[in-house]
Amino acid sequence: MMKKIIAILLLIFSNNCFAQTVNEKFDKLDLSENFDTSSGMWTFLANNENLFLVQDGEYILNRKTTVSPFAVMANYNYEAQAYKMVVSMKIEKSIDESGSIGIIFMAQDDGNGGFLFEINKAGLYRLRQITGGSYKYLTGDSKTGGWTKTNFTNPLNVYNLVEIKTANRKYDISLNNQYLMSFEEIAYKTGKFGVIIGPGSKGK
Repeated sequence: MMKKIIAILLLIFSNNCFAQTVNEKFDKLDLSENFDTSSGMWTFLANNENLFLVQDGEYILNRKTTVSPFAVMANYNYEAQAYKMVVSMKIEKSIDESGSIGIIFMAQDDGNGGFLFEINKAGLYRLRQITGGSYKYLTGDSKTGGWTKTNFTNPLNVYNLVEIKTANRKYDISLNNQYLMSFEEIAYKTGKFGVIIGPGSKGK
């Protein structure tokens, strides 16, 4: 079992599924984070709302409050316009069905732009775009909160492997080595990355 929430930009995977739109061959490792030691890239918190720490090769995210999610941005400026990001993450428990964990990518410095890919306790996924100080659903609709069914998610307490490829402002997303979706967005050239944990959720 993989003992890490995120291994960023592991540029070695190849998938020839015809529906994908990113055709670049990624063969250079730019950054890897295995959480073996504290790299200074991630936030540590310990208060009545959050407990975030690195332990035993994992980044543990425990969002105690049930009011709202919490985002953690990596302390790392990444300027590549074409890359593949590989992330291993799981939900361990949540207070209710709203438990979730996800990845933030292409986040813009002004806070008005970027994407969030999330999975939840029920095995659903969603993709949202940060725009105009709010969220735009790129999957599902406002009635479902953007959540969409898939057979590719693993159950609670089992890691999910997420792969995001981007080039020429096109994006492909795979989940557990299965192609999931593609989309385009011309607004972003580069962006930051991070993680997000849902209200009342614990994940790694």
